Amino acid sequence: MIGIVLALVGFVILHLVSGKDRVEGRFTVVWVLQSAYTLRLILQSFLRDIPFFSHGAGGDCMTYEFYGQLIATEWEHTGVHYVTGSEFDSRVLTQTSLPMNVFGMVIYLNGGPTRLGCTAIVALCACLTCYNLYLLALELGASQPFAFKVMVLTLFGPAILMYTSDTYKDGFVALFTTAAVGYAFRLAHRFSWRQACFAALCLFGLWQVRYYLVFVSVLPLIVGITGLKSRTIWRPLAVCGVLCAIGAATVGYSQVLETAAEKAEDAFTMGTSEVVVQDNATGGSGVTFNDGGRAFGAFGPKVAYMLFSPFPWQSGSIGFQIGKLDALIWYYLAYRAFVGARRLLRENIALLLMFLIFLLPVVVAYSASMSNIGLIVRQRIPLVLICALLATLSEPAPRTQEGPEEAPGSDREASFAAGSTAAVH
Repeated sequence: MIGIVLALVGFVILHLVSGKDRVEGRFTVVWVLQSAYTLRLILQSFLRDIPFFSHGAGGDCMTYEFYGQLIATEWEHTGVHYVTGSEFDSRVLTQTSLPMNVFGMVIYLNGGPTRLGCTAIVALCACLTCYNLYLLALELGASQPFAFKVMVLTLFGPAILMYTSDTYKDGFVALFTTAAVGYAFRLAHRFSWRQACFAALCLFGLWQVRYYLVFVSVLPLIVGITGLKSRTIWRPLAVCGVLCAIGAATVGYSQVLETAAEKAEDAFTMGTSEVVVQDNATGGSGVTFNDGGRAFGAFGPKVAYMLFSPFPWQSGSIGFQIGKLDALIWYYLAYRAFVGARRLLRENIALLLMFLIFLLPVVVAYSASMSNIGLIVRQRIPLVLICALLATLSEPAPRTQEGPEEAPGSDREASFAAGSTAAVH
């Protein structure tokens, strides 16, 4: 019963959030979002049971659902509380606790498993993610028709569609990552304590889902808060002074930065270790490089595989072939992102810098650990989404059709923030 209720709530949230959008074609946007959400709810009923890949059917979506059921059972005996890996001695739960607790709450309220209810939340996160990027593209000056087309491509791209149509964590990862980066762009335009707080919440949520992406998502946020695009020098100076004071106090009175640095180093060391790389390289989509056991050995081919595989000439499972269609969409978005980057280089180098300080570290980190095509297609989803946003800027809004610029932080952005908050809680 809770599954049906949550599915209906998702429709209501999407209608309320996108219904307040005042751009031309708003009803089309609403219907596309509703259709993408509906399709995900339909796919969840059978997608898991189709043997797309060389290892057969299923995936780690079942692991997240299993731990959700385990948490729900735990709550029946000890009461509702946030469960971490220490209670079950689970490394998976330690690194990805938020989705499992969310699924646990759904299962607990339902009195038993409900794949529909859990997937409804993931699907809602995916739709809110793409809609937020659409709004942000308009705020940054993209053409409305082209921004809409890019939103459709991201909503219905095979990889994003598959990994947000079941109890995977990728819907949460995409929502928190793109929202944090999006708030960085908005804060660069105009500082707002409300947006800064939302950005901090996104980073906190991302830490509970895919923690190492926090280290790259916080970089554009720092630039945005600093206000490199500010018309005066006082804001960058004041913000730098405040950040230095906070950093000094943090280093002097706590071990937060030291712990974060150690965790970042451990994540990179583990992800590029020979054992993990060889384990990921097993299976139908595994790939090995003559890198001499070094993370940055054969780095050129690793970057090429990380960015553009699966290649058209490769053979593999059904899922591998579907991945080629996803790659073709990604090739188009990457090309338009390159065109958009060239435009920003001429017209808005500060904005281009904010894109690059997120994209380049992600490319380097994932390339260093590249060993499985199927895995990298899934991991690069946040990168693809941010590149899709950059791609929209390759086609700016015609000057004759531009109305008064709607400042970031307006009613429609606040509406999205309220909707995304409801989605994860």
